[in-house]
Amino acid sequence: MKHLSLYSYGANIPHPDKADRGGEDAYFVSLPKTSAVGIADGVGGWANQGVNPKDFADDLMAFTLDSILDGERNPLIALNTSFKQVEQIGSCTAVIGIMSDKGTFNAINIGDSGFMIVRDSKIMFRTEEQQHGFNFPFQLGKVLGKGSKYYPHGQDRPHHGDTYEIKLKEGDIIIFGSDGLFDNVWDEDILGLVNSNNEEGPQILSDKLAKHAHEEAKKTDIWTPFAQRAYEDKSVGITKQNVKKWLGGKMDDITVVVSYVYPFTQHLMAEN
Repeated sequence: MKHLSLYSYGANIPHPDKADRGGEDAYFVSLPKTSAVGIADGVGGWANQGVNPKDFADDLMAFTLDSILDGERNPLIALNTSFKQVEQIGSCTAVIGIMSDKGTFNAINIGDSGFMIVRDSKIMFRTEEQQHGFNFPFQLGKVLGKGSKYYPHGQDRPHHGDTYEIKLKEGDIIIFGSDGLFDNVWDEDILGLVNSNNEEGPQILSDKLAKHAHEEAKKTDIWTPFAQRAYEDKSVGITKQNVKKWLGGKMDDITVVVSYVYPFTQHLMAEN
């Protein structure tokens, strides 16, 4: 039996107004032997309180990867272990994926980041957003309390995330993204870019997807997935009179990680 691995690369384009601090997203990719990926999207509202939202996201991803490298193969446990370790004020959404050498892909998604799986040039699977209300995603957060101790903020915890166990096969492609990707680019357009660039490999494909999402975010005359979700949510109240204000892309930090499912070889691992 072939031992399968994820060969992954990531690309990040910060929001232009946040580029001086590197944006508010964080991500990691492991070597194929470990086959793990993670993305966290810091909640920008904390900046109004003098908090850099990226700090929380950075630490959550760093501690999650540490847990995985220490041998944890359950993404929920790895994320929960990390969440307990973080000592930062802030909050973020998160998506974590780990694949076994037999091709079993386990993942957890909390909030409005996510992933899709492309198989045989079609979308085989796509996560759904977790939202408390329109544009109010599930998120993991902490605040500083008495005794200089950090306490969970809000009602969401790692175990509230959606968990997945999916059998992958050689040739599958996984597209992980923060909401900067999925708010601006329709799934079918992502699929089109994957299918027309799949032989370029994960590094070039992740870069092209991120750049495409960024270009879409700058447009003023397009109807986006974000606008469509707003239209479908009756509480937002989009009418014929105000619909034009929803035209245009949604400028945001954009993070994309692309993973190719390939048989594991020492040669390929050394190159990646």
